[in-house]
Amino acid sequence: MAVLKVHKVVAALPDPLEPDALYFVRSGAGYTLYVTNGAGLVVAYSPNAVPDDTKLPLAGGLLTGDAFTNAVFGWRVSASDAALQRADARDDATNFSRLHWYGLSDAGATSNFRHAWFDGSAYINVTAAGGVVTFGGQLSAAQFNGSGAGLSALNASNLAAGTLPDARISDTGNQTPTLVNSFSFGGIPLRYRRVGGICYVSGQVSRAAIPLALTIFTLPTGYRPSAGQQSLGEMFGAGNNQRQPFRFSIDTGGVVQATWAAGEATGGTAPTGTLTFTLDFSFPVA
Repeated sequence: MAVLKVHKVVAALPDPLEPDALYFVRSGAGYTLYVTNGAGLVVAYSPNAVPDDTKLPLAGGLLTGDAFTNAVFGWRVSASDAALQRADARDDATNFSRLHWYGLSDAGATSNFRHAWFDGSAYINVTAAGGVVTFGGQLSAAQFNGSGAGLSALNASNLAAGTLPDARISDTGNQTPTLVNSFSFGGIPLRYRRVGGICYVSGQVSRAAIPLALTIFTLPTGYRPSAGQQSLGEMFGAGNNQRQPFRFSIDTGGVVQATWAAGEATGGTAPTGTLTFTLDFSFPVA
């Protein structure tokens, strides 16, 4: 076996070269290694260069082909700001993997997923925290699936198709109005309620004499129309059981008035005795 001779850093390869020798030749701030053969013409050989297409460009350039890492990959804010977002693949359901996105604060504490997606003119923040993913912009999809639990502030007027179950429509239940001007409840007590965006009023009130544009009751805020309403009802007298129509109105302030007056009835015998008025109407609320 040949004895290998080593020549520490020299300025240049000597002439002649020694066989079976290593030469460390200064090159720039470092050195280049050469090895010589031991028989025949003595020649200095340098190490084989790494092909450029196998190098990972660290200061610009194009990386071609696939690249894989088994380590965490992170993106720091800057050399002076250590906060970062990072990602690593982990086993999922034995045969699959899932890419885990998370971050570190500038103090080194684990932080949540914080991304910003550029839409062409502005960034949309996407943040995961407390089991909730928050989008800083609008979310559009061809279809949404799931229970819908936790959704709020949905405008039903934007629903273009489908059927909303009755159980999902708000219903205040029957409410009892406060009657004024000597009106009292009839055999079918007068009630009002709001189901969805519609107010319903039905029932009977009684009075000893025919009202001349008298207020029966006032609907509270949330049950009032956006425009004045008029409708017809029926009245009958306890004295002779005669029935005639009567007219009533509801204004935007919720005032419900009986506006029937003598001479407005359409023929027949005028009812006498205690009068009972039947109301049954509905309208969209403001």
